[in-house]
Amino acid sequence: WPAIIADDLFAKNLFHRDERRVAPTEPMVLQAPWTLRALYRRRLRIYAGNLELAAHPEYGRLPGSREPAYQWWKPVLRDPRLVPGGLVYAAVNGLAKRAARRRLRERGTVDWGRDDTTRSVPAGA
Repeated sequence: WPAIIADDLFAKNLFHRDERRVAPTEPMVLQAPWTLRALYRRRLRIYAGNLELAAHPEYGRLPGSREPAYQWWKPVLRDPRLVPGGLVYAAVNGLAKRAARRRLRERGTVDWGRDDTTRSVPAGA
């Protein structure tokens, strides 16, 4: 198994979309980071993993890696109420992607950036 950041994306990309199935199980709930800093760190790690996988001479050519990216901005254009959140999303992701590129270029890797905000109960909750 490769020692890469995005090992989950590697596993997904081993198969075309029509070859994958979702097992019928109870729903899994994932929490969004509770702070902007935690969100930024998570997005930086995700972008670093995606970039690392795409740059690899073998892993970047896996069957699932040729799928089009989700166009997050389309729902924002259809519903003006989403514009403020869309601007924040674009800013956080743009900065995280730029930082991921820079860190991979300078260090060859990034910190895991574990999100501890979702692993504890916030004060007053």
